[in-house]
Amino acid sequence: MLDRASSKLIEMYRIVQCAEKRFNLPAATLWLRLFQRYTFDRFSLQEIRAYAVLAAEVLDTYPVLISKEASLKKLARLNSLGLQWQTENKEKFYEICEANGIDFPKVSAIIGGGRQTWKNELPTSFICKDIAGAYGSGFAVFERIGMDQVKVNNGPAEKLEHVLQRLTAGGSKLLLQERLFDHPDLQEISGRPTLQTIRIVTFRNTDGTRRMLYWLIKLVIGSNISDNIAYGKTGNVIAFGERSSGALKAARTIHSSGVGLHTIYNHPESNRALSEFTVPLWQEAVDMVLNAHRFFPDFRTLGWDIAVTSAGPKILEANAWWDPPRHVPQLLAPEDWRTIFG
Repeated sequence: MLDRASSKLIEMYRIVQCAEKRFNLPAATLWLRLFQRYTFDRFSLQEIRAYAVLAAEVLDTYPVLISKEASLKKLARLNSLGLQWQTENKEKFYEICEANGIDFPKVSAIIGGGRQTWKNELPTSFICKDIAGAYGSGFAVFERIGMDQVKVNNGPAEKLEHVLQRLTAGGSKLLLQERLFDHPDLQEISGRPTLQTIRIVTFRNTDGTRRMLYWLIKLVIGSNISDNIAYGKTGNVIAFGERSSGALKAARTIHSSGVGLHTIYNHPESNRALSEFTVPLWQEAVDMVLNAHRFFPDFRTLGWDIAVTSAGPKILEANAWWDPPRHVPQLLAPEDWRTIFG
């Protein structure tokens, strides 16, 4: 307990030290605001560091200042907690998608906790992820070599049988699913085969019509195997663009000070202007999720993760408990900030 408290104090000190340097604010002011955000507003230290909710210039961009913990409570007013299994259990979610003709990555098996339920043969490239996980939990990539060997996360070749036994014996229930890759036009951004997903958030009006609240796309940087952001720890970035076309404008990434974000206009590896790129099949992806939302009538708002592939857009998952766009607050209209999170 003492070690935990000590590590938190050290982290707080580092945040204040970095914020003092970046924003040129007195340490006493920063300590006071940090205490308020952490104790009363229920921001985690990760959130405080990533979003720099200590500086007025940052706070002024938020129509509603809200922590992850508080945002979940606000979303619970719109989405049914009792029916969250429809989206949060990926096995059930894909069953609903399949029943309604919604395209998603083919599932090969449900495995883990002593269970092996096979649905389709394993493809050459496949992934695993937690059935009920979030933020990339349980994620791994697999590449088959011949009939009986496989590489896990680009590691050394192992017996496929042994890997499946290990996954079956594990405590987490996992989906084994075909691995998808970007559409060639989208792959051009990263310069290598990967998957950079679009987040599209939709809202169902009281008359049943659906509309898009905002969209963004996560760009994979370096040797990362997934596009997870993890409060900036992975090095991946969040790009955004025109609301009506999918044309990129800029991206947000962790500031060099270590606290808060800053906007970049060129890709951090190729240095190409992000404005040169347009997300392919963007309108098709938007239309897909607006249509898919019809089959989840118990949810007023959903955050969809979409893969845009050469075969078209595919829905990876829907999130009833999506994060507000604190990376780029202006993506969500002020009235929607207030309606949902106010």
